[in-house]
Amino acid sequence: MIQRVQTLFLLISTILLLLLIWNPLAILQIDESTFYEIYTKGYFFENEVQYSYALLVFNLITIIFPVITIFLFKNRILQMRLCIYNFILLIGLQAIIVYTIYATASNLKAEVFLEYTSVLPIIAAILHFIAFKYIKRDEELVKAADRIR
Repeated sequence: MIQRVQTLFLLISTILLLLLIWNPLAILQIDESTFYEIYTKGYFFENEVQYSYALLVFNLITIIFPVITIFLFKNRILQMRLCIYNFILLIGLQAIIVYTIYATASNLKAEVFLEYTSVLPIIAAILHFIAFKYIKRDEELVKAADRIR
């Protein structure tokens, strides 16, 4: 059923991951007047844009997974698998984000100011894990009901 609590967790996760597209992950300050903004879609320096689609594509994949998972409510086993796969992808996305921020900062010899969006993949991963637990509980409930019959 689509009105289950795990749907709410997956929907919140999707919204958090959508925020990654439009909000900066970090701001790098090279000197008093030079700032770089790192987004999942690339780097922004004053009016100059340097697109980097690797993070954006990875982010879009992690956005599509929970949407698909929500609509697979009749196949709970596949739902659980997709939750775990996306959990792993989100941990990988977080690692790539951290690497991108700090590698760029060390190359530019800049000071890093992290934004709240830089930790959203971890929050989304936790929400996926909680959704997995609720889907598993539903599956166990259905199996128990089948045993009674």
